[in-house]
Amino acid sequence: MILLILRKKLFSFISKNTAVFLIFIFISMNVYGSGNAYDVYSELIVQGNLPEKPFMLGEELVYSVSYMGISGGELILRVEDVIFYDDALCYRITATIKSNRTFSLFYRVDDYVESVYDLIGGFSRKYFIKQEEGKYRNEKSILLDYKNNKADFHAEGKDVKEVKILERYLQDSLSVFYEIRKRDFNDKELYEIPVISGKKEYDLKVELLGRKRLKTSIGTYNTYHVKPYLMKEGEFKDKGDLEMFITDDYRKIPVLMTLEVVFGNVRADLKKARMPVLN
Repeated sequence: MILLILRKKLFSFISKNTAVFLIFIFISMNVYGSGNAYDVYSELIVQGNLPEKPFMLGEELVYSVSYMGISGGELILRVEDVIFYDDALCYRITATIKSNRTFSLFYRVDDYVESVYDLIGGFSRKYFIKQEEGKYRNEKSILLDYKNNKADFHAEGKDVKEVKILERYLQDSLSVFYEIRKRDFNDKELYEIPVISGKKEYDLKVELLGRKRLKTSIGTYNTYHVKPYLMKEGEFKDKGDLEMFITDDYRKIPVLMTLEVVFGNVRADLKKARMPVLN
């Protein structure tokens, strides 16, 4: 019965996204045979078949992070690499956040997050996180196996692997921020994006609150004021309301992100950006 339901849902998804799957099959037949991810990526650019996105290989966004107005460290988001994963061409996207020397005297933070993001389909295939926050340690991964309609959960120090049945294509806790950037906020004010967080799956609601002209340390920008409604459990259980200010140009860069927490607020201000030329 479960298999029949999954087959129906997959058929429905394919029917609604025929163009994506035809492009995927065409590219697979014509260029995946070269075997090198960089060669395939370059050929897609030359042929004009690289799916249009506001981000691409080589993008790096560097943020200064402050807590209650006190400088705390640095957040770096990178579209770091292009790889083959599970026979699919993917971006390897990373996020690192480290506290500075002064803040580390009180509370040391050294977190690393990685997402393997399907370049053609636009969804997550793998998620990994390693956290060192004060005395807290955590390391886990989610492997999204769409061929077998399942997600495998692995946690450091645990022999037991948990499995979840997948019924749709999902974003993870990192790739969803890139997915948000793909949205055209001129079309509508509220979106829903399917996300897997921890061991749970939910529809992340993303609302356009308005527009704001924002002055930053690297310039003044017209921005969309966007609010993702994060799930208050799993990885997000200790987090509060997140708000993002995203440039209203084709890059859709988050120039400011704020997060309300129990004892104040955390702020990430863009201080440097490396933007490769888009195809």
